[in-house]
Amino acid sequence: MKFKDTKIKIVTVSSSPSKRQLVNTHLRSKGYEEVSGAPDLKTVVELLENESIHWLICPLALGEPINALQILQYITEHPRAMDMRMTLLIGDDELKYVGKAFDLGLLSYHVGLEAKTDVEAAFDEFMNLLESYNGRQDLLAAHYLRQYLKLEQRLEDLFTFEKKLLKLNPGQAELLMSVGEAHFLRGENERGENLCRQALLINPELEGRVQQYANDYGFDLEKPADDDQVWNILGVESCLVLDPQDEDRRQIVDFLKHMGVPDIVQDSSPQKAIDLLKQGKRFDLIIFEWSFPEVAGPILVQRLRDILGFSIPLTVINKDLHERDMPILREMGVTDRIGKPLDQSSFCKDVIWIINQDRQPTEPAMIYQKLMHAIKDRDEENVASLKQKYYSHPSVKDEEKFFIDGMIAFHSGLYLAAKESALKSLKAGGHSLDVLNLLGKSMMKLREFEAALRCLENAQMISPKNIERICQIAEAHLEAGREDEFEANLDRAQDLDEEHTAIKSAQAKAALKKGDHVTSKSLMSSLNSLEDIVSYTNNRAVSLIRTSSFDEGIRLYRDAIRSVPEDREKIRGIIAYNLALAHIRAGKLEEALKAVEGVSLSDKNSIIIRKVGNIRARLKKSIKTGEEFKLKPVQEPDLNEEQDKLDELSRQSEELFKNLKVKPGDIGCHKIYVERAVDEDIEKMLAEKIAFRRKASKAAKKAS
Repeated sequence: MKFKDTKIKIVTVSSSPSKRQLVNTHLRSKGYEEVSGAPDLKTVVELLENESIHWLICPLALGEPINALQILQYITEHPRAMDMRMTLLIGDDELKYVGKAFDLGLLSYHVGLEAKTDVEAAFDEFMNLLESYNGRQDLLAAHYLRQYLKLEQRLEDLFTFEKKLLKLNPGQAELLMSVGEAHFLRGENERGENLCRQALLINPELEGRVQQYANDYGFDLEKPADDDQVWNILGVESCLVLDPQDEDRRQIVDFLKHMGVPDIVQDSSPQKAIDLLKQGKRFDLIIFEWSFPEVAGPILVQRLRDILGFSIPLTVINKDLHERDMPILREMGVTDRIGKPLDQSSFCKDVIWIINQDRQPTEPAMIYQKLMHAIKDRDEENVASLKQKYYSHPSVKDEEKFFIDGMIAFHSGLYLAAKESALKSLKAGGHSLDVLNLLGKSMMKLREFEAALRCLENAQMISPKNIERICQIAEAHLEAGREDEFEANLDRAQDLDEEHTAIKSAQAKAALKKGDHVTSKSLMSSLNSLEDIVSYTNNRAVSLIRTSSFDEGIRLYRDAIRSVPEDREKIRGIIAYNLALAHIRAGKLEEALKAVEGVSLSDKNSIIIRKVGNIRARLKKSIKTGEEFKLKPVQEPDLNEEQDKLDELSRQSEELFKNLKVKPGDIGCHKIYVERAVDEDIEKMLAEKIAFRRKASKAAKKAS
């Protein structure tokens, strides 16, 4: 829910019609269109049985059948209701319940709003604060909670809360100041002083606030911070810095030390760093110069991604790179860029932004990156969450949504639907490298090799050093029977990086096609993942079987099994299962049983192993009884059927999103702040859950 949306549903609760009117009139003056009132929270529950409420402004109502704490508890326990927020209007005698309300996700509270001027001042401040926090509702709730804990002198709770909040928002110098203030309030002045100095180094714009603390707590702002007491505000434990310029590298290391990064490895040689990574050393962040004498930036980033995958941010630094270069950089695996010459304040802001976007992306380009990786990793929960966040962003266009639909289709094996979505994206105005890649890869799977080549080669003209795409172009030539072109393109890829995984994968496929299982086995042994080769084998074999070339399809499966290393049991099981299906379609049940007899069934949690066990049992029964073994016929892909499956995947994703668990910061300060001492009466009250009867509501008649 976003407060900028003037069409959100707002309900104000009060037994006094005049008080409801006072609040609602002011909210309408702010442009909100859907503002109504209700006499009590029982009426609100009746409303909720039939419609959504986005912002509930209400009293605690502890003596009534339904109270505000029960509704807050309902919101946090039912993800379908997590779009609702609550503001409490309370009296001085009810302050002791505010802590538990924030524990349950309260957004704000206001005491004693009786006069019109009080209402206007309170809600104007609310809106101004929300804007200053860029719409961040967790930070808004933190502001009101911080006020409450200070008022109640609950300094230990304040300190614990501030530390948790900073951990969830790495690098926020303002929050570091709040931790520093919590130290001051506990009498730990030296620690507070150091945090204030560190915050000022990171963000010079805080000088006024830091100077005020220096005046209030009597410390010398010019005194340097104690390196032993620097707070790790990024939550980054280790960082690799690569830059050929000694002075630039020294500056970057100093800046990172000021942000509290404890383990910083620096080098002027990319190859030494690559060797270190190949030995298993891992970092939370890598910062590297784009221009090295011995290796070009595009090659270095692809080499890093080939080793590391996409789990950590790779940040490039360079004086000549600009925002217009980012689409090509991101295609190769760059997370973001930092400009030169280096300046501490700008550098710190950029790194902080990168870390925050990596962990909790809010910018469309960063959400897109994380979503792409989640789709490729088949991480259904992250796909559901990130897709909802991406599609709901006002700057995301239809062509970009079509592309994401296509990516989901492609990684679900719906290649016709993927191709159709890519074409829709192009027609709607999408001309990105990613769309051309998707279209080309989809056509490869559909064995439309000439059309695939045109797409991939067009993309390669825009970004000519993409090793993976060069290998895809090589494979298209291989499937079209042009082995000379296959070899020529592989040579181009090897000139860029002879050790890249995509090259070995392409070579293994070529060896399989030739029946050279010795070479293919040697190549497969050096690959961490064989998923791409399994997909290639099955795609090609099914194509052969679809044209009744059973013997060729069966030979391809057999060669693949002989090529897969013995320790890859799951991969061998997948191929054996598909080989058995090919034999069954050829009417050779005994051969089919032999294909799966050697597969270990020890991994009961593996879906493919369960499938192997099932088909083995069915084959034994069919051979013994003479009963016909029926399989669905292999059919040509059908766009309508695939589109229906894609629509169903979309519905499942939406349902999954609605049922995702609430995370810290999703609803105010819920799961960030925990109320330690809870009144026994409150516990009894919360034990009584709200009962929704899902009947026709009479609330509209009672609402004012």
